[in-house]
Amino acid sequence: MAPRVIIRFLNFLIYTNLYVAFPVTLIAHSTYLLNSPAQVDYSLLLLIYFSTLFLYCFHRIYPFEKLKHRAMSKRYLWLESNRILFLGIMLTALAFTIGLVIIMSWVIWFWLIPLVLISALYTIPFVNISGHKKRLRDIAYIKIFLIAITVTCVTVYLPIVDAGERLFIMDKELALLCAERFFFILCITIPFDIRDLHMDEKMGLKTIPTLLGVKRSLALSLAFLVLFVAILAYHYAGTELMSGATFIAMLFSALVTGLIVVKSKPERSEHYFSFLVEGTMVIQFLLVLTVR
Repeated sequence: MAPRVIIRFLNFLIYTNLYVAFPVTLIAHSTYLLNSPAQVDYSLLLLIYFSTLFLYCFHRIYPFEKLKHRAMSKRYLWLESNRILFLGIMLTALAFTIGLVIIMSWVIWFWLIPLVLISALYTIPFVNISGHKKRLRDIAYIKIFLIAITVTCVTVYLPIVDAGERLFIMDKELALLCAERFFFILCITIPFDIRDLHMDEKMGLKTIPTLLGVKRSLALSLAFLVLFVAILAYHYAGTELMSGATFIAMLFSALVTGLIVVKSKPERSEHYFSFLVEGTMVIQFLLVLTVR
C-alpha cells in the first residue's frame, strides 16, 4: 500500500509540474554560490520557480485539444481527468509570477521581455511553414538549443545582473559560468527528446534523436558534457575565483550526470527522467552548497 501511495505522490509532482520548476530554481541558486560576491535574492528565485511552473503548465494545457497522440501518454490522461486542479495550479503560479514581477527591478523587467517572448513562441504557433503554423519547438533540431539558451539566461545571467543592478554585465567569469551552464543544460536536455522519441516520430517532429537515433544522441549528449568539463577546467585553472573544492564538486556532478544520462532510453519510466535526469541540477546545487 505504501509504495503505491508514494508512486501516486511522485506522479502528482510530475504531472502538475510542481517538481520540474524546483531543479531550475536550485541551479539558479547555485549561481549565487559560484559567484561569491552576489547576495542571494530570494524574491528572484521565487519568480524563477513560479514563472517556470506557469510556463510548463501552459505548455501542457495550451495545445491539449490539438494533440493527436495524447492518449498515448499517462501524463495527458491524468491531465484530462484533473483539468480543474491543473488549471488552478497554473493560475496560482501566474498570480505569484505577476506579483513578483511587480516588485522586481527595472533591470529584471528588461531581460524578462525577450525571455517571455521566446517562452510564449515556444508553445504558441506563430510562423507559417509549408502551409502549417509552427511553434519554435516544431522547427527542426533547434529545441534543445532554445531551452539551453533560455535556462542559461534565467539561471545565470538574471541572478548576476540582478546582484550588480546593471543592465549589461559581461566579463570572463560570467562568460565561463554561462558557457558551463549552457553545455550542461544541452547535455541533460537530449535525454528528454530520447524519452519522447516514439511520439515525436509519430507527430512528425524533427529532433536530434529522430535524426541520429538513441546511441548517437547519447554520444552527443556526453560530448556536450565533456565540453562542460573542459570549460570548467579552464575556469578553475585560468581564474582565481573558483576554489579547488568547488571545482571538485562540479566535476563530481558531471560524473554523476554522465552515469545517469548514458542510461537514458525511450523505455525508461517518467520517474527516471523527471527525478534523475532533471535531478542532476539538484545534485549539482547540493554538491556546490556542501563546499561553500
